[in-house]
Amino acid sequence: MNVVKENEEHLLGLDHALDLSARGWFVVPYLRRSDGAQVKNWPNIATRDPEQIEAWFAEGQPYEGCYVAVIPGLVEKSCIDFDAHEGRPNGFDTALRLRLTSTSRVSFPSASGTGQHLWFDGFATSKAIYPGIDRKSNKGLVRATYLLPDVEAVSYTHLRAHETEAD
Repeated sequence: MNVVKENEEHLLGLDHALDLSARGWFVVPYLRRSDGAQVKNWPNIATRDPEQIEAWFAEGQPYEGCYVAVIPGLVEKSCIDFDAHEGRPNGFDTALRLRLTSTSRVSFPSASGTGQHLWFDGFATSKAIYPGIDRKSNKGLVRATYLLPDVEAVSYTHLRAHETEAD
């Protein structure tokens, strides 16, 4: 079993996967990074099908108790991921330096507890967009340890950088 118990306040497992899929999100099992054995071909097997979700997450199944990830681009959404990991660029510092502003009203702490996920309408490629800030969308995987709203509720666009006098 790949049961995750490292942080009991995170939402995970079968009930969470079914809830997210009922809200319109495509889901896939997500293991801890230290496990190093993520589900293969996840952009193509992510689903909203309750039978497949049960086959992954139900008691006695291979991903019982695992994290649940969503692929935002499959529903034409994007997640901007602000990271603040020790020894790596800090996305919050980057945002302050670039004077980034956001119209997102859908925001949650990242699974690590040190970052932040902002959710937007529209999608593009998934890539690093600034030091410590990644965009997850088309073929991007987001570990959703929180309850996302219905897909239609994510309707905000734009993360804008403002020019500074030094530019």
